[in-house]
Amino acid sequence: MTDPAEDVVLSVENLSIDFRLRTHILHAVENVSFELKRGQTLCLVGESGSGKSVTARSLLQIVDRPGSIVGGRILLRNGGAVTDIARLDPDGQAMRAIRGRRIGLIFQEPMSSLSPVHTIGSQIIEAVRLHSDLDKRAARAKTVELLRQVEIPNPDQMADRYTFEFSGGMRQRAMIAMALAGNPDILIADEPTTALDVTTQAEILDLIKRLQVERGMAMLLITHDMGIVAEVADNVAVMRFGRIVERGPVDAIYHDAQHPYTRQLLASTVKLTRHVEGRVSAVAASAPPQQPILSVRHLGKTFGWHGKTSSLRAVDDANFDLYPGENLGIVGESGSGKTTLGRLILRTVEPTTGSVVYRNKDGSEVDVTSLTKKELRSFH
Repeated sequence: MTDPAEDVVLSVENLSIDFRLRTHILHAVENVSFELKRGQTLCLVGESGSGKSVTARSLLQIVDRPGSIVGGRILLRNGGAVTDIARLDPDGQAMRAIRGRRIGLIFQEPMSSLSPVHTIGSQIIEAVRLHSDLDKRAARAKTVELLRQVEIPNPDQMADRYTFEFSGGMRQRAMIAMALAGNPDILIADEPTTALDVTTQAEILDLIKRLQVERGMAMLLITHDMGIVAEVADNVAVMRFGRIVERGPVDAIYHDAQHPYTRQLLASTVKLTRHVEGRVSAVAASAPPQQPILSVRHLGKTFGWHGKTSSLRAVDDANFDLYPGENLGIVGESGSGKTTLGRLILRTVEPTTGSVVYRNKDGSEVDVTSLTKKELRSFH
């Protein structure tokens, strides 16, 4: 049997990070310790401002100024050799060799991390060549293969596209390909699905987990979503106010959480359901019949392009009523027509079919789709 200690790729011991501000010192991270093991995922969980991302960025020595590591060790293991990242010069050659090659990073928002003026392929090729001795032709071939691995269709053609030509999910896949360009031992994913719809989020999480298992990488996943933790984590560390308040295997955290804050995080995932069930029953029992304040009937929008025979049916036969005091949620994945539907109701986009009827407080009705531009301004 192998020694479990041999599976530890990185150890963080009593890490502390301070931000020296003009009026005071902010202790962003205090005495944080954890281990990353080969082939396993550690989820660092906590609310915004708890210190999760700062902790993750410290592993690559890219903490934003005026932040700095003031205590502790970050031990990166390579066989028998051990490197303390906390003691390396952030701008030195040794640290640059670790970034991308030993530790890969998937950022939270790909649109702000990818260049808008270079093709996706050229950006990944740069990362490939930075961590290998491949020539440009071989680096492009590897880039196309990476895009294929992250399940981007037609990777040879898509490599020549720009960031704005990719959807949100495809941009995140390109970021994953770039993070894997150096074949790292450790992958850090900093809330990689925050800006994605739930369907694309599930696809990206499945992809990351599959690639991690295939490559035997250790992964640190930063998130505030306990649902994501349940899906991908092997171990969990719960962070609050810069400290780890509880850690352990995912099953133990979910079924026998010890710290009140952990129990609060877990409870928040079911609170909405309980609230809605109670509210629906109360409304059904007590609310008198009401007329809807907004009625949408057979609303549709077709987009056509000049000189082209193809068209896009963005909204197709939408029907619903909205009642006074009611919150109506319009839910769907990216591209399902949610935003267009809202714009059609306001007529900032002109409907192709259907009607939108608004009922005033005096009971009179206004057909929004028949208003003139002057009447529409007054209505808005």
